[in-house]
Amino acid sequence: MNDTSSSFADEAFEMASESGANPNTEPRKRRSTRIVQAVPLVVTGVDALGRPFVERTSSLILNCHGCRYQSKHYVLKNMWVTLEIPHPETGQPPRSVRGRVAWIQRPRTVRQLFQVALALEVSGNVW
Repeated sequence: MNDTSSSFADEAFEMASESGANPNTEPRKRRSTRIVQAVPLVVTGVDALGRPFVERTSSLILNCHGCRYQSKHYVLKNMWVTLEIPHPETGQPPRSVRGRVAWIQRPRTVRQLFQVALALEVSGNVW
């Protein structure tokens, strides 16, 4: 099973569990609540071909353990990238955190971007 179908399977299992479709299984609980929020990001890393990149993008979904963002760069699962997150207070330096690529979804059309899910190296509210 590829990463995309695995994540869809996980989400389908969660929805089925929460709806009571299978009373013999406990619903899996997330470690922290997902929030749909666009936070500007600067992502620095190395793509699948070994080329370094710096990209301005924004988060799609975030929580205290990671985020999902769109990218024009194909990165491999388990690779490390650095996120630069602007500080909410004007004049303060941006925060920098490392994250590991948990999964990546390829674009379905030429106009779409990759979707990258990132697990933060150190969990916490960096947003």
